[in-house]
Amino acid sequence: MTSFDQRPNRLPAIAATVLAQLAVLLVLCWAAVLYLNWSSDSAMAEFMAATKVPAAAASEPHAAIRPVHHQAGVCPRGA
Repeated sequence: MTSFDQRPNRLPAIAATVLAQLAVLLVLCWAAVLYLNWSSDSAMAEFMAATKVPAAAASEPHAAIRPVHHQAGVCPRGA
């Protein structure tokens, strides 16, 4: 049986492993934050583009609302 004094000191290896794991964790968190920021910006830009009023409809307030004239049973050719 080996005595306590003859065991190799593993503290530097353990510390290096812990530091490497913390570095990887920080990089992954940073990448997740960047991805969420990017996806939020692109979703907001897509939403804002979809809600913009066309320039032709901006001058006429009711241009976008056009009633549908549908008369059931009436032939448009008059036949």
